[in-house]
Amino acid sequence: VVRGTDPAQWSPYEALVHFFAYHQRLTAGDHLAARTGLERAVGIAPRNSDCWAVLSTVYAHEHGHGFNPLPAPLERAQAAARRAVDLAPGNHLAHQAMSTVLLFRKEITTSLHEADRAIALNPLDGGCNAAMGANIAFAGDWERGCALIERAMDLNPQHPVWYRGMLSFKEYCRGNYGAAIEEALKTNAPYLFWLQVVLAAACGQLGDREAASTAVTAL
Repeated sequence: VVRGTDPAQWSPYEALVHFFAYHQRLTAGDHLAARTGLERAVGIAPRNSDCWAVLSTVYAHEHGHGFNPLPAPLERAQAAARRAVDLAPGNHLAHQAMSTVLLFRKEITTSLHEADRAIALNPLDGGCNAAMGANIAFAGDWERGCALIERAMDLNPQHPVWYRGMLSFKEYCRGNYGAAIEEALKTNAPYLFWLQVVLAAACGQLGDREAASTAVTAL
């Protein structure tokens, strides 16, 4: 409904809807629109915890994905997440956002605590299971993290393609380089830059220099 419209005109609800569409696709263009719309949203609805929470995630992705970076992304992300938690301590999106910020700040123990809190508050939210599963996996527990992502895939058969992409990282970490390539290709999302990373690394491990070079060029 909102795609292709001016984010500077979105209502807080429309900005929130667009964020979830952005989180499906994870592209720089959608990220910029999400940031514009959500910054407007918290300006006109400053007590909307959901909008603060997802704005925090958008800020964190400036750091984590390199999308549309502006100065001090993690500081802005943490301030927005803190605002979301303060406004609604029982909001799983707020704790989800805080977990992501803390992961990027390498505060692993508190990041995992926030991830567990987010899941406990809304265990049937597939998006939360996947996002927190990714945090848990990148913190080092690939088995539990990817189990949560697979649960998210079961909860939502029409899940975002990046869920499966996380499984390619798990196979790479296990040394199953062929399986890592297979999972990355199944994702069928060549625009996700981090899939090109795992393809380049896995192909390199298998000695396929041509395929590795192709992935590096795509990256």
